[in-house]
Amino acid sequence: MSAVVDMPGAAHLVLADGVVHLDPEPAVLEAMLEGWALQQRTRFLRESTIYPRIALVRRLARFTNEYPWQWEPAEMEAFFDNLRTRRPGRPLAVSTARNHQNDLRLFFDYITDTRYGWPSTCKERFGRIPVQLLHEWNTITHCSEYEGAAERRPLTYDEVQALFDAAEGRVEEIRARRRKGSLAALRDAMVLKTVYAFGLRRQEACGLDLHSLRHSYVTHLIEFGYPEKFVQDQVGHAYASTTAIYSHVSDEFRNRLLRRSLQARHGDLWGQEA
Repeated sequence: MSAVVDMPGAAHLVLADGVVHLDPEPAVLEAMLEGWALQQRTRFLRESTIYPRIALVRRLARFTNEYPWQWEPAEMEAFFDNLRTRRPGRPLAVSTARNHQNDLRLFFDYITDTRYGWPSTCKERFGRIPVQLLHEWNTITHCSEYEGAAERRPLTYDEVQALFDAAEGRVEEIRARRRKGSLAALRDAMVLKTVYAFGLRRQEACGLDLHSLRHSYVTHLIEFGYPEKFVQDQVGHAYASTTAIYSHVSDEFRNRLLRRSLQARHGDLWGQEA
């Protein structure tokens, strides 16, 4: 077992010695949160990162009406089930839930690390020690590159081409059957291509729900190397931050960009001249 050391956030540094608390459980919880916040500040994390994490632990404590050294896996599962279902019609985003789980996992890592002294403190005062409750088997697995709303997912190059091919194929199918509707199908095919070619808004395409093509247009322009200002002006955004929301570059593009940057700075490591 690792010895307790004077690490930022250690129990003996945030709990006053020789003080008998009338209500020890809330006092120890507050000391835990104070120590965790201190530990994060020493890693130069921003308050905008630290405060929501602390608030999430408090929220979990209120939900369970128990303290970290009393929590069981069942409390974690009930908490996230409540988050998922508490707002009918407005489900909790998968990415948000996973971020919450990651934050709580970090909190459990902190209070179960013997170097900070919380396991021994809880054992001495309450007869129980905190344990890590979030594992691979009861947390969300990040297995999809895009987890946002499906209608806003940027299509891949192949998917865009398949969409265009399907639209054009429908025209030929209707004509081959000598049925009405070939002109309407041709119009739809042209609208799809126009929306993608110019990155049109849904309202600009007569209200058709084709906004994913606008996202795809912005993403592909960036991946093809067009300047950010050009892309912003092309889609009519007043602010670059708005254009950034529409950008969903692929992992392949990120890797290619990183490789090019590394080759430029450290060409000797890649067998090339910088």
